[in-house]
Amino acid sequence: MVITNGKVDLDEVAKSIVGVFPLLDLFEQRMSLELYCLLAQCEPVQRSTLAERLGALVETVNGILDDWPSVFFDSQQRVVGYWGLAIPGCYTNPHNLTVGGRRHSAWCAWDTLFLPQLLGQTAEIESSSPASGDSIRLTVTPEAVAQVDPAGAHMSFLLPDAAAIQKDVVTTFCGCVATLGAAGW
Repeated sequence: MVITNGKVDLDEVAKSIVGVFPLLDLFEQRMSLELYCLLAQCEPVQRSTLAERLGALVETVNGILDDWPSVFFDSQQRVVGYWGLAIPGCYTNPHNLTVGGRRHSAWCAWDTLFLPQLLGQTAEIESSSPASGDSIRLTVTPEAVAQVDPAGAHMSFLLPDAAAIQKDVVTTFCGCVATLGAAGW
């Protein structure tokens, strides 16, 4: 891990973990970003809506969604959670982010740091320390962490096995991410 001026280089951290996640072709990348943007509306995402936004056949979208790990559906087969972002009430976790006035659940503390960049919007993050239960608040822009309260808050995680993460990212990766915590935690 690279530390510059006493700070962890998040770009280097991201590069070091990207290998454990599935590689997406250009269409799947577009689909992934569109899915995040639709979930950011805090409503279940219809497969037909996603296909329409992509100018693709519903069958194509269905095939990809059904093959991707870490996509969660409601009883009507609408997407309600995807790689770190869930609509309210679908996934309860101590990590929440508010984007565009809408409150979402993140699967782990790490998600709250990369989702604002993918969504292209500033997010207000609220988490809690696993040791003290104290509230941790961040403002994360698409470019950087802009504000941290309390000062010195941090997080840590272990890099999981790539095969295991494909089966269940929530327990094999998110479970390895320690919640944001205050210095000395």
